[in-house]
Amino acid sequence: MRGCKINLPKAIEAFEYGAVLNPSAEVFDDLAGAYSSSGNSIEAAVSLLEGILMDGAEGQKLAADLAALCRQTEPGGLRAGDGGAESELPGRAR
Repeated sequence: MRGCKINLPKAIEAFEYGAVLNPSAEVFDDLAGAYSSSGNSIEAAVSLLEGILMDGAEGQKLAADLAALCRQTEPGGLRAGDGGAESELPGRAR
C-alpha cells in the first residue's frame, strides 16, 4: 500500500483494548509489534511475555520473538522509546 501511514498510538490503544476484551497470545503479539515499531522496546518485551503466559503453543513463537527483540536492542539493555530517561529491565547487567 503506497502512502498508507499507521497511527501507532491509535494502534497501541486498539491492541490494549483488545487485550482486555479477549486476552490471547495473538493480541499480545500484535501489541508487541506496535510497541516495537514505536521504539518502545520495554513495553514490547512485556507484551511478548504476557503473550507467552497466555498460550503454550503460540508462546513458543513469542518466546523466539522476545529473544530476537533482545538481540536487536543496543547492548546496554532494553530502552523505553520515549526519548526521555533511559529505563533498564531489572536484573540486566551493564
